[in-house]
Amino acid sequence: QHMTQDLRISSSLATHPGASASTLVSAILSPLAPVLMPAEKPEDLAALTPGQRAVALLAQADSDMRDEGVRALLENWAGLTALIVDAAETVGSPTHAALLRRVLATLPEGALKEWDTLSTALDDVAEAAEPEWRALKRDWAQAGDVDVLCKAYIMAHREEFFTD
Repeated sequence: QHMTQDLRISSSLATHPGASASTLVSAILSPLAPVLMPAEKPEDLAALTPGQRAVALLAQADSDMRDEGVRALLENWAGLTALIVDAAETVGSPTHAALLRRVLATLPEGALKEWDTLSTALDDVAEAAEPEWRALKRDWAQAGDVDVLCKAYIMAHREEFFTD
């Protein structure tokens, strides 16, 4: 049994006139961090609404892909990668979902099952996969602003994000 807490925020914290998409997404993500950051498997995210889960996972994946690339994404979110593909679809970005599927296609079957397996698999495929990983990082950067996509989703599903 886990204690369910309301991790939504007041809309006044995020939707003031002139608030950028990234400001809104940051405000939404802030209270989710204690749930999100230690998460290793889908059930760890049970306290989040489906929308919170989708926005949080996609935003975190976006940060990793933009800052460090494929290896960081896989190392940080190994047990949640399938959920991140779903998150991109949920938020309305089939392009990002397709790129995430390309990321997963660079790994051997079963590589994401546990950390030890993943670390070894990443070391094994890194050299051969590096050109594709670089291409994926570049394609991701050109695939559209994730914060803008997330903002549109948040505003269309306000009850999942805001208490008012």
